[in-house]
Formats: sequence, structure tokens, C-alpha cells
Amino acid sequence: MHNVSQALSALSGALVGGLLTVLGSWLAQRVQINGQWLAQEIQRRQLVYSDFIEAAARCYADALRQAEPIAPHITRLYGAMGRMRLQSNPLVIAEANHVGRRTGSIGNMLRLIPGSSPPASSPVR
Repeated sequence: MHNVSQALSALSGALVGGLLTVLGSWLAQRVQINGQWLAQEIQRRQLVYSDFIEAAARCYADALRQAEPIAPHITRLYGAMGRMRLQSNPLVIAEANHVGRRTGSIGNMLRLIPGSSPPASSPVR
């Protein structure tokens, strides 16, 4: 009987050791996959944010240079804002909307100031 209990103890010890090894490797792989996903998510957001900043800067420059906005630049800005809505939290989206409204209103504000809007034949476009 003593040999049977030793055999069962050895078998259960091996089983527990094997299960812990499998569990440990599974957890390590899960942590690694989550880390890779997080790095990809950060990179994806950085691309969206850089597109947004570039488009907003172009729209802002357009508003300072001329009275009429350039449609492709505005389209790119709103496209970047749409991509941000899919990936960002509400605070970031609210700030992006604020920048979009502000950028669009710069040209309107400059048209109200006498002499601030460049002539239609301005070479800077």
C-alpha cells in the first residue's frame, strides 16, 4: 500500500508540475501578445494623430492665406477626425472637434478684419 501511495504522490506531483508549466507558458504568451497589441495600437493612433495635425495645420495655413478654404485639405481634416472617433476617447474627440471648428472659423474671422484677407490673385496658394 505504501508503494501505491508513493506512486500516486509522484504522479500527482508530475501532473501539478506539468499543469503549472503549461499555465505559466500560456500566461507569458498572453502577456507578450497583449504587449504587441498595445504597441500596434499606439503606433496606429500616432499615425492618425499625425495625419490630423498635418491636416489641421494645412487648413489653418489656408485660412490665414486666403478667404476660401481648399476642399481637399478640409476633406483630409474631417477624414482624420473620423478615424480619431473610431480609436480615441471622448476627451480627445472633443478637442479634435474644437480644433476643426476653430480652424474653419479662422478664415471667417480674418475676412471680418479690413485688409487682412489676401487678394484673390495672391501668388501664395
